[in-house]
Amino acid sequence: MLGGEDAEVRGLRVEREIALLAQHPRAARRHDDVHAPARPVLVGRWGWSDWGDVTNKPSMMSKDGRYNPGEQLGDVVKARAAFARGVRIDIPGAVAADAERLQVYLRLWPLLRGQPEIASVTLDRPRIRIAAAASAAGDEAPLDAMAVYRAIAEPLARALQEFAPETTFRLSNAELAGPVALGNVNVAARSGATGLDLELEAGSALWKRLRVEGRLGYADLAAKIVLRADDIDLPAAMKLAGVSIGEIEGRASANAVMQIGASWRADVEVSSTSAALQLAALPWKLSVEAAHIGLDQKQVSVKDARGALGESKFSDVAALIELNGAARLSQGSGRATLQLEQWYPWLAKTVPLAPVTGLSGNLDVTLQRLALPFDKPQALDFEALVTTRSATATLGILPAPVSLAGGAARVDSRSVRLDKLPLAMLDARALVSGSVAFRGPKVQLAATEGMVGDEVLRWALRKASAPEELELKAPVRFAARRIAWDSPGGLAVEADLGVDAGPALGVSLGWTPQRLELRRLAIKDAQSDATLTAVIGKDLFQAGFSGLLYAQSVAALRRVPVPRTGRVQGDLRFTLDQARPLRSVGRPITLDAVACDFPELKLIGIHVGIPWTDEMIAMAWKHPNVFIGCDAHSPKYWPASFVQYLNSYGQDKVLFGTDYPVLDFARTREEIEALGLREEAKRKLLRDNALRVYKIT
Repeated sequence: MLGGEDAEVRGLRVEREIALLAQHPRAARRHDDVHAPARPVLVGRWGWSDWGDVTNKPSMMSKDGRYNPGEQLGDVVKARAAFARGVRIDIPGAVAADAERLQVYLRLWPLLRGQPEIASVTLDRPRIRIAAAASAAGDEAPLDAMAVYRAIAEPLARALQEFAPETTFRLSNAELAGPVALGNVNVAARSGATGLDLELEAGSALWKRLRVEGRLGYADLAAKIVLRADDIDLPAAMKLAGVSIGEIEGRASANAVMQIGASWRADVEVSSTSAALQLAALPWKLSVEAAHIGLDQKQVSVKDARGALGESKFSDVAALIELNGAARLSQGSGRATLQLEQWYPWLAKTVPLAPVTGLSGNLDVTLQRLALPFDKPQALDFEALVTTRSATATLGILPAPVSLAGGAARVDSRSVRLDKLPLAMLDARALVSGSVAFRGPKVQLAATEGMVGDEVLRWALRKASAPEELELKAPVRFAARRIAWDSPGGLAVEADLGVDAGPALGVSLGWTPQRLELRRLAIKDAQSDATLTAVIGKDLFQAGFSGLLYAQSVAALRRVPVPRTGRVQGDLRFTLDQARPLRSVGRPITLDAVACDFPELKLIGIHVGIPWTDEMIAMAWKHPNVFIGCDAHSPKYWPASFVQYLNSYGQDKVLFGTDYPVLDFARTREEIEALGLREEAKRKLLRDNALRVYKIT
């Protein structure tokens, strides 16, 4: 079959022919074993080369196909290599190749002993086609990399062990077609008793340059491959590997070590990259500058990664992505600088952030835990330590953004926990601790070292619809034991306050858009010890007082102190409910208990006591310091009993008034003149009684 003739060695016969040429001890194996793996098919025009030029030599085979060392010994001595042109090699179902030239170099001394041994094999310009196992899912199904590997490695290892156990192989300018198309492939390999050592360089549409060193073990087909790939096409590479964790784009260069056994694993060091990954769970692209990546069929692990997510930078990132079933990020950690303007719109859609309506600035984040099913972004779970550089949060219930500078917070998927975080708004500041729960949401905070200036004080008074006379002296120092907010319950505050040279205040209040409750306002200094309460609603006003309060104590709290004298002592409750008038405690009879408990306190019942005028007259007659104001009702409509009272035995107990502009002064005087009062009674009504009650001289 040699000597320049066209030769074809097919199926099981190729092993017999090569074994006979080499006097291989396994040449006698039965060739009709149907359970034996598929054998290679080799087709080519064979010849011999001598020590000089390559020329065809007579056949070294006897007619029965066996090697005869006694024939043409001179030619044998001169021969050193067999060659074939137009070679075609076929490993059924795995590899098909053709080449311009195949050279097989034999060792001289074994050849002289009649036991030819292959020293090296060189294949020039081969074109190799790898047939991937067919998939029931069609051409778009992910490549079964292990099936392709074993389809190639198994027959290759068997052939090398049997035909070339100590042989050097070279491929020059090869082309490979298959799952990965390669061009300009140059290979140098050395087979040994236990395995094959390999060096390879190749080009491809997948990369610009590839250098590979590796070893294949014959016994278990285990392999270790060390490679350097420059400018890898990442979308094509991920598709080839059957890995799908989002839309990836760009190119990268990397060093990798691949271990192949029962399964495969690759450890990759990405050194330079323009890669960008778009995950379905996030609106921004994830770009990676460098990373160490581990891949196998079940997971992708990442460590020492750095890059950016949108405009936010990250470093020292480690992650574990599980690929079984729906891809999920099961572990994650790292450090990042987050731009809050970028993150707020996405966070607002992912977790409830009300009453927060905006975020800005930067945060330094140390991510300690992260888990994310890529198909269920709402199941995001994480924990992180956040350090603020300069950040602001806008809340709809506040007049200006709240700024954060310094301090730290712990954040997870359920809440934010603060520990003495410095907050500031306008001219107010404090150190805040506590928690903000996203679900609800719900706020539970405490504040220390607080201070409130004029600007915030005036806003608070306007918000509460309180009179300007209540404006406090600034700055107000405070410590809040409790600041609570939730959507149905509104705001609740318990705090201690103080101003320079003023009494100490204790405040407990609640606020909703419909109602302000001053549950307790305690005022205490060297003179005073009193408690006030108030409720202000749409149609409701309630007020209460208990204890002892001096006017000087109140004046010391005001922004513009007004000198006052006097005191209030006792217990007083007042309710005005316009929606439910029957609840009113404005009846004159309510003055009875007060006048009994505080006989020295001067009390004036206004508006003629209408519609309980006789009741008002009874209170003024019974108590020396209870008086009647005749304001708000036109004199010509005063009840007759009231006119008789002020013109007789009650002439010392009624004070003139108009409740202007309800009544006009001139008109009121004209109507009083028309009543026909005695001059003494009229003078006391219009002048003397007021001078006496208010001690005006």
